[in-house]
Amino acid sequence: MVDGRYLIKSRIARGGMATVYLALDRRLDREVALKVMHEHLAIDAEFVSRFVHEARAAARLSHPNVVQVYDQGSDTVVLYLAMEYLPGRTLRDVLTERGALTPRESVSVLEPVLAALAAAHRAGIVHRDVKPENVILTDDGRIKVADFGLARAVTAPISTTATNELLGTVAYLAPELVSHGHADARADVYAAGIMLFELLTGKQPFTGPDPLQVAYRHVHEPVPAPSSLFPDLPAAFDQVVLRATDQNPDHRPPDAAILLADLHAAQARVPAPQLDHRAADAGTLRLDAARTQVFSALSGTPAGPAAATTPQPTRALTLSRRQARAHNPISTHPTGSHPLTTTGSRVPLLPRLSVHDSETAPPGFLGERHRQAIAAIAGALTLLLIIFTGIWWFTGGPGSYTTTPSLTGQRLDDAQRVLSSQGLYGHENDAYSTTVAAGQVISTTPTAGQHVKKNGTVQLTVSKGPHLIAIPDVTGKTVAEATTQIKAQGLTIGTTKTKFSGTVAKDMIISTSPKAGTQIAPDRPITLTVSKGAQPVLLDNVVGQNVDAATQLLKSKGLVVQRAPDQPATDGTAPGTVVLQDPAVTTPNQTVNKGSTVTLTAIAQPAQVTVPNVVGQQFDAAKQQLQQLGLSVNKQGGGFWGGGGNTVVSQSAVGPVAPGTQITLTVN
Repeated sequence: MVDGRYLIKSRIARGGMATVYLALDRRLDREVALKVMHEHLAIDAEFVSRFVHEARAAARLSHPNVVQVYDQGSDTVVLYLAMEYLPGRTLRDVLTERGALTPRESVSVLEPVLAALAAAHRAGIVHRDVKPENVILTDDGRIKVADFGLARAVTAPISTTATNELLGTVAYLAPELVSHGHADARADVYAAGIMLFELLTGKQPFTGPDPLQVAYRHVHEPVPAPSSLFPDLPAAFDQVVLRATDQNPDHRPPDAAILLADLHAAQARVPAPQLDHRAADAGTLRLDAARTQVFSALSGTPAGPAAATTPQPTRALTLSRRQARAHNPISTHPTGSHPLTTTGSRVPLLPRLSVHDSETAPPGFLGERHRQAIAAIAGALTLLLIIFTGIWWFTGGPGSYTTTPSLTGQRLDDAQRVLSSQGLYGHENDAYSTTVAAGQVISTTPTAGQHVKKNGTVQLTVSKGPHLIAIPDVTGKTVAEATTQIKAQGLTIGTTKTKFSGTVAKDMIISTSPKAGTQIAPDRPITLTVSKGAQPVLLDNVVGQNVDAATQLLKSKGLVVQRAPDQPATDGTAPGTVVLQDPAVTTPNQTVNKGSTVTLTAIAQPAQVTVPNVVGQQFDAAKQQLQQLGLSVNKQGGGFWGGGGNTVVSQSAVGPVAPGTQITLTVN
């Protein structure tokens, strides 16, 4: 179990930097490919820092032809990367099984690889270890590129002062990676060109028993055209290979997208039958004899034919000066070269030439021939001095350049540390951003991968977070007035909607959304709600209805009801009947504004008498009190003959009644 989450099921492969396992992510219940770095890398603090940064960059790279990075972490000394698990086989497996592919098949394989690299280059990511071993052909027919960011993590900078190591796969190393250790997207283009050569011919252009010799040939020998090995191959693909593998990076396509366009153009120029012609399985590179002799003289090892390709691991190369001198019998002044090594074999990558007289002059004698030789030697030494001074000036001196690292999304302190580690300086400029968090780098000038002088300055545009502005209060203003005021604040008007309002006049602003006072980003649109005025409602004619029922009906429609003084009945109309309303209904479907007032006039109710509670009084006293109020009294109870008690125990009514109403008193 790794990090309490990944359950190892089996080992898939082991390479120069890591071992890959099939593991079960127990948290998400899915299979992943878990790449575990070798322990000597996991305990290197500088490597861990670069690895974490590059893993994050690779995780942000989303493309259908890129193996997705899910997670990165560490568990004690275990440093790992959790990636998409893709059952299938590598392009190396296919080449080992089939040898050369047809041109059509080569294009179909390289096309998704270049599409993946193009996406990476647009994001400022350089793969640096493009090779068939990192191209996966899945069981369901997809093609994906793996290990984005990993090689860069190991090789940024490509050579370290501690070990003078260079990591990469020598068969695909661009010359600039070998000579000065810095590279950009054009190094991936070079490796892709080597892959195209290998797909078409079934062989690598440069092979040998010693990786350093192979690296040396990348620096000093141009890659031959595929048709020089197999004349039947279309010449159009020669142009693509030769341009992609030009030793001068400035002469190559600047990124994988341009190389992909070149590949499509070449395919379009080749007749269909030739696209399906497959190169022979056997053959050797037809190297120019003079070039072969030069290589043999400089390296001390004969340059034999290209051998059959085998899986190419990413490996480290280093060099010590003393052992370089011991290995190279020609070089007598081994200074100033870039060191490269393999374990147990140390040879100079860029050997120096020395001049030896072909004859020895007699003691004390200097003939004309010897004087000419000395003059030639002096001239040659002067020329070499000029050349090496120029090389030093442009590779390690004041005129040398490096490439701008990818800093987008990093916090300012981290970006400054990365620049400082590469001998660069960062100058900060602040800018608002709605997509990049405050304190993180939005962009750099020069951009990632572009050249910048060593000890030069990189302009860092750092996010201040979103620029927030308070929405002004435009309630009661016209749309034109509100628009002018909002735009003056640097804000944006979005949609406009309307709404009835009994308090805001028609065509005036009721409210904004978000509401006034809210702080928002300038590009967030503001919605205006405009008044349509008061809402109209149908006015009912309630004349002749009971005043209480009429009042309830009008209020249910949002109208305000007022009562005018009642009128006395003159024509027998029942009390409480509405006889007038204002406004009166004069036309069918007549409307008034919601909230309007309607005044009702009704027939007055007759005067009423309030019956007091006389229970408990003597009948005679209670009767007298009620009769004085204009009421009539009826007596009940008191026994069969009227005898018995005379106290009122109940009465027929209490409260308001019409004058003259008969009140029944029960006595006991």
